[in-house]
Amino acid sequence: DLLAQVLAALGARIGAWEAAGGTGPAGDYRARCVTIGHSVRIHGVDGTAIDGQATDVDESGRLILEVDGGRRVIAEGDVEHIRPVTQ
Repeated sequence: DLLAQVLAALGARIGAWEAAGGTGPAGDYRARCVTIGHSVRIHGVDGTAIDGQATDVDESGRLILEVDGGRRVIAEGDVEHIRPVTQ
């Protein structure tokens, strides 16, 4: 019963969000994401690191990076915001 109530409430919230202009998982998130537009370092689960400019999120919520003039889609990893150097 509890699970049914939680799922019904979640469904209602998703429906209201979509009716208000949400466009898939990335819609409302994109407008509030403080990462987009910043330099970041992604620490991959395999121990690698990728530096780039966060430019967007796709409809699945994956982070889009500009890296060396190319586009990389990041599905998992830890995001570290890189602060600009000030003098």
